[in-house]
Amino acid sequence: MCSFEDKVDQDGKLPSFYRRYVDDTFTIMPDIASAGIFLDTLYHCHPSAKFTMEVERNSSLPFIGIELFNLAPRIKTKVYVKPTNMDLLLHYQSHVDNRYKCSLITTRLTYIHTYIHTYIFDEAGLSLATQRAGVDLP
Repeated sequence: MCSFEDKVDQDGKLPSFYRRYVDDTFTIMPDIASAGIFLDTLYHCHPSAKFTMEVERNSSLPFIGIELFNLAPRIKTKVYVKPTNMDLLLHYQSHVDNRYKCSLITTRLTYIHTYIHTYIFDEAGLSLATQRAGVDLP
């Protein structure tokens, strides 16, 4: 954890569900008021750190390329594409080493297989796509 996370944890103000991935955090709070209080607590820990908060709208919340749907007590996920997404990836005929091109395909397929529970492909279609790409997914 970072030093301010350690401080919040020592003060007993860290929520029971708090997960961080690089500079994004996912926290489950009982209500909006307690989320605002926690946000204020984070602001006071470090003067130069900037924090923003997103709350679920219509039982959905985008988070790191995944849209989470609150179907209490379950959570359903699907791919989230920002409205500003230009869908630009590496052009296959660009002058880039083939390792990077294959890595891009592997990364995208692994992302779909690992994180997305609402598949566009059925299992047979996903297997066919990975076989054609020469990728062995877990």
